[in-house]
Amino acid sequence: RTFTHLAIAGGGSKDSYLNALTARYTGLEVTAGPVEASAVGNILSAMIHTGLVERDKAKDLITSSFDIKTVKAEE
Repeated sequence: RTFTHLAIAGGGSKDSYLNALTARYTGLEVTAGPVEASAVGNILSAMIHTGLVERDKAKDLITSSFDIKTVKAEE
């Protein structure tokens, strides 16, 4: 498997130094956030289950609702 991206969610996503080192040493683009990923996931799961959100729209809802930072590997 080849990966082109790494997502860091939860409390660790607040550590910009960790995110930068991860991008540098993996060579991958890193996205960080949301910080409260467990709560967001639980709420989103309930919204999908009750029909308030379509499953294929979930990612767009998260990225438009929360501050997601992108860190690119230095070349």
